[in-house]
Amino acid sequence: MTESEQAEAILAALNAALAPAVAYEYGKVPGSNGNAGTEPPKYVLVDVSRRYVDSFRAGGGPSLKSYRLGTRYVAKSTGDARTMRQRVTDALEGQIITTAAGEVGPFIFEAGDPVLPDDGFQVGTDTWTF
Repeated sequence: MTESEQAEAILAALNAALAPAVAYEYGKVPGSNGNAGTEPPKYVLVDVSRRYVDSFRAGGGPSLKSYRLGTRYVAKSTGDARTMRQRVTDALEGQIITTAAGEVGPFIFEAGDPVLPDDGFQVGTDTWTF
């Protein structure tokens, strides 16, 4: 499963859990980065990247690919940011997302930052591994 397919599956799962809020990949939020529209009052940003895994097969090659997922909660209120964080946690933690292209997960919480003011919004982040 490609990184793009994984991101697409994660976005679909998160958007189902977050409605009416929406999850976006970085650079795709309406009203920001030159995108048309108005920036939503609350949304989640998602990024997927490959990560190092210290696990090898007997032949010397890596036994599996592993990834890191970043979720950034952006809202006008602290309560909305925390609600989105809880919905993302409920949708991801320990879960496996099954798609036609394959499975993504299980998601393991790695680290988080508190919700704090940032440029007119309240912003917090979590990092997941899978």
